[in-house]
Amino acid sequence: METINIREIRINKPRFLAAPKGERNFFIALGYAVSELSLTNKFLLFSERYHADDPAELKMHQAQTLMILNMHASRVYASWELINRHFIQSPLGQSCLSAAPKEVSDSIANMKNFFHKDSNIITLIRSNLTAHYVPKFFAKGESILEIDECALFIVWSISGKC
Repeated sequence: METINIREIRINKPRFLAAPKGERNFFIALGYAVSELSLTNKFLLFSERYHADDPAELKMHQAQTLMILNMHASRVYASWELINRHFIQSPLGQSCLSAAPKEVSDSIANMKNFFHKDSNIITLIRSNLTAHYVPKFFAKGESILEIDECALFIVWSISGKC
C-alpha cells in the first residue's frame, strides 16, 4: 500500500500577509481541507472496527458507516476540486508546476486521470451511495416499526434512486 506524506508548511505571519489575498485564502482553505480529511478518515477507521452482536444494532452501525464513507468521499472530491481549480489551473500553479520535478507532474497527471473518469470510486460513492429522505412513509402515518427494514428515516440505495 502506498502512503501519502503531507508535510507541514511553516510560514511566518509577515510573509503570509505579504502574499496576495487569493493565495492566502487558498492556503487557509487547503489547511481546512486537510483537517476535514483527517477527521473523516479517523471516523471511517473507527467505524469499520465496530462489532455488534445484535443484528439491528449492526444494521444501524452499517448505515452510519456508509454515511461516514459518503462524507469522506465528498471531502476527498471537494479537496481535489479545491486543488485543481485554485492551484493547478491558476497562474501560480502553472508557474510552480512548470518548475516542479517530473514526479510531481506525473502525480498531478495521475490525479487528473483518476478524477476525470466518471467511474472512479470517489465519484461513484459520492454520487450513488446517498441518503434519500422518504417523506412518503411519514405522509402515510406509518410507524417507524412498520417501515421496511431498508428504510429507517433514510433509504440507502446503490443506484442512487429510491
